[in-house]
Amino acid sequence: MSELSEQPGSPRLSDASEQPGSPRLPETHGDKPRGTPRRSRLIAVVVVLGIVAGLGMWFFFIREGEPRNDLERLRGDWQIAIAGRDTPNAVSVASDRWEHQGGKAYRVTLNEATDPRGIELELVDAPKLVGPAVKLHGVYAFDGNNKVRIRMAPGTQPRPKTLDDNESPEWVLTRVKLQEAPGHGR
Repeated sequence: MSELSEQPGSPRLSDASEQPGSPRLPETHGDKPRGTPRRSRLIAVVVVLGIVAGLGMWFFFIREGEPRNDLERLRGDWQIAIAGRDTPNAVSVASDRWEHQGGKAYRVTLNEATDPRGIELELVDAPKLVGPAVKLHGVYAFDGNNKVRIRMAPGTQPRPKTLDDNESPEWVLTRVKLQEAPGHGR
């Protein structure tokens, strides 16, 4: 006889695809081939890793973190009051550049190691200036994140020793958001 008889414990060979030497097809469960849970887990892991990588990039490269030092705290736009009187003067601080609105620019240097903390402003971009660079020096203290008290003197005079030094006027900088005037650059 050409038919193989089924014996208990022997494999059943009833289908041509199950003949020895023929390729084995994956077993199915309904419409889905077996192995889908492994693929699903792999896709889930890849998605989770993508989300973690995206959050990491945002955290380290995109978001604006807390300032690490006083120069970073000083960045922004400030309105100046001198000797207790509001003035129309405003400054923008970016990087190490202190720029009066529509006026002169200075290089700002802060010394956080002194008590009180020290500040120096040195005039930059003054090609017609003859002689030594124009400098101002003083002391400063932050009052929260939106206010800075400064005592400043010309570089030819002694640096103020405290914020209560009445020999030089007190500057109070208050953080503002400057708006560009129509038709004018800042």
